[in-house]
Amino acid sequence: MNVGRLKRSDGGTVALVLARVDLVLSRFFTLRVVRVVNLYLERRGPLMAAGLAYRLFFAISALLVVGFATAGLVISGNEGLQRVIIQAVGAAVPGLIDTDGTGGDSDAGNGLFTPEDLFDRTSGLGLTLLLSTGVMLVTSLGWVSGMRQAMRGVFGLAPVAVHPIVLRVRDLGTLALLAVVMVLTTVLGVIANNTLGALFALLDLRGISQVLTQIAGFGVMIVLDTMVMLVLLKSASAITIPRAVRFQGALIAGIGSTLLRTFSAQLLASLSDNPLLFPFAVILALFVWFFILSQVYLLATAWCAVGSMDREAALERRKHERVGSLLRQSRQRNHTRT
Repeated sequence: MNVGRLKRSDGGTVALVLARVDLVLSRFFTLRVVRVVNLYLERRGPLMAAGLAYRLFFAISALLVVGFATAGLVISGNEGLQRVIIQAVGAAVPGLIDTDGTGGDSDAGNGLFTPEDLFDRTSGLGLTLLLSTGVMLVTSLGWVSGMRQAMRGVFGLAPVAVHPIVLRVRDLGTLALLAVVMVLTTVLGVIANNTLGALFALLDLRGISQVLTQIAGFGVMIVLDTMVMLVLLKSASAITIPRAVRFQGALIAGIGSTLLRTFSAQLLASLSDNPLLFPFAVILALFVWFFILSQVYLLATAWCAVGSMDREAALERRKHERVGSLLRQSRQRNHTRT
């Protein structure tokens, strides 16, 4: 209905109110955020996020076992480096490691593993480590493959038509790139925290050093999560996305993941307080956390999908405008000649 026409024709109060409501709803559903959520739900985003969370849980568990077993061989006896690794993993995946030293089976435990479980049980390059490495590769490649299919599903694209072996090699490259990004960002975060601590001590600013260090750590985690999403959008998805739109989606995923990680401790504490959920509170909390994290990734992908469609529509509109302008100029020249 046309609101102006109803006003002029005195169509009645009810019809005018309904027309205004229809106008408001129409404008509301044209907002980009609303379009992103609608696209995410229409393309079955929550269902795909649940599958990704399932794959991510097993991939992270296998990666944790292999990573700590390898680190135990390389930095055996170096408690300082072990603490750095524990802090980095605990910050990246809250609830996975019991950093209080109470153990995951006690009432006060707050993690699935203890540092002793992971560092003290390494016994060299044995069959267990080799099998764990194989499981890690299979589960990690499965997660990358699932993420690619989910991202392409949000875009409404068909699976990649590439030989499976070539695709697995690409996925291995994606995993290696993700590992490099995470290691470099973690190292930079440790260096930044230590440098800031020394600088604040030198300037006698111990009162605000903790707050500023936490802010710096928060910024480092945003950079890490943003870089991870950039790698997934650029390398894993096999989708051509405009650079500005891709960066917007990666930044949304980075901020969302960091905020989610910040408040995950409250989620774990609320589950631990429930006597019915306590026996498997950590595992349940990790599954919930991975599920919400996967939804953040896919919502950021939906943002990129809507942004890409808007960019294509704008380019097509400018193309038609140029064609129309050329046609008008041609008609004017012909009219002038006649």
